[in-house]
Amino acid sequence: MSEPFLQIIDVSKRFDNVVALDKVNLKIAKSEIFSLLGSSGCGKSTLLRIIAGFEKPDEGRILLEGKDITKLPPYVRPLNIMFQNYALFPHLNVTNNIQFGLKEEKISKEEINHRVNEILNLLELNGLEKRKINEISGGQQQRVALARCLVKKPKLLLLDEPLAALDKQLRVQTQFELVNLQYKLGITFIIVTHDQEEAMSLSDRMAIMKNGEILQVGNPVEIYEKPKDKYIANFIGTANIFNVLNKNNQIIIKELNYEVKNINNKENYVKCLIRPEKISVKKLENQSDNLNIGVVKEVAYLGSYTKYLIEVNGFEFYSFMQNSLVSDNLQIKWDDKVENLESQEKQPLTEQDKDAIEAYIDNAEPPTGISLNQQYVGRVADVVRQNTAHQCEKYGFDDMIEVLLAAREGSAHPYRSNARRALEYADAVANVAEGVYREIQITTEDTLNPL
Repeated sequence: MSEPFLQIIDVSKRFDNVVALDKVNLKIAKSEIFSLLGSSGCGKSTLLRIIAGFEKPDEGRILLEGKDITKLPPYVRPLNIMFQNYALFPHLNVTNNIQFGLKEEKISKEEINHRVNEILNLLELNGLEKRKINEISGGQQQRVALARCLVKKPKLLLLDEPLAALDKQLRVQTQFELVNLQYKLGITFIIVTHDQEEAMSLSDRMAIMKNGEILQVGNPVEIYEKPKDKYIANFIGTANIFNVLNKNNQIIIKELNYEVKNINNKENYVKCLIRPEKISVKKLENQSDNLNIGVVKEVAYLGSYTKYLIEVNGFEFYSFMQNSLVSDNLQIKWDDKVENLESQEKQPLTEQDKDAIEAYIDNAEPPTGISLNQQYVGRVADVVRQNTAHQCEKYGFDDMIEVLLAAREGSAHPYRSNARRALEYADAVANVAEGVYREIQITTEDTLNPL
């Protein structure tokens, strides 16, 4: 990281005998979306309030662009904060709510009108200017609160649970709007949330907090795939934690009696993490030599995927399997016996496959005669469309397939600045597109995460 835009140095805060923050250190880059994630009472909101100036630290310093702002009052700091409840004035209309901070700064009327019209256009609030706050929807109120913050052109925007008051569908839509808005404005965002999915989808980087301490800082992929300890593994998503035996230069997952192969790093593992989506199972139709046979204890159909709780030798773990086929009923049900699917060999994507994926993306008729990967082509195209299309548009990528393959192959590609998240999306989708379908990925070093 270059010279940090915001630097938090040894910040501590106590409320009577309760330690809210304990020697917190953090560096945040300019134009970054950074999330503070943790359960209630972990200290994330206290840290946000200290950055804003509403609380004073007992120890430590806050540097913004190299300047010490620790003792500056909130109204002098070049930042703004959007509260969870929005704190809008119910007796004022939309325009007057947005104007309020500018009027307090004695800015000219012409400049105020120019800035307000600019932000109304940017946040698509045209036509709502004269409405009172109770006459607009929750999503529109959220945008008004955001407009009131952004109209003052802060260098840093702090958001305290900004999407908590929205329903799920609107929350997902607003997540993308926030990311696109941040890219257009280039303002550094610091977001406080306890919602793991929200933090993963919004953040360039995130910090996991517990009991006033920062446990791990990294991008969403690092946090999810390579958690530093068991707490983080369980806090982010669903974690299957297995015990590991190191025996005769072999690494064996104890509960499954399964030897992990292709491990270059011969550390003395004690436990390992395998995420549920890395494990696939199939119904046991006939007698099998597979030692990994279990019984389905619970089934939860969740639309895009099905969640299975499986018991093997008295040990329970989860498997999340994508519902890629249309069916009137579940293929695997309660009390069925199942076995783990062994790893499949990587099948490189052919030129015909690439043409097929491009055709799917463009909603065109796919070419005939595609290879054995055809069962995955439609699924890959959907992933590209849903998870990457807006990123490619956002960062000016004209050809998604070219971007994906460049990311996968490590080739040079003219990524614009601030395109970290697009690269992560592209790399993830490219791995799928290249045919990496090791359906029980415990044979790869990447999946065996020591805890």
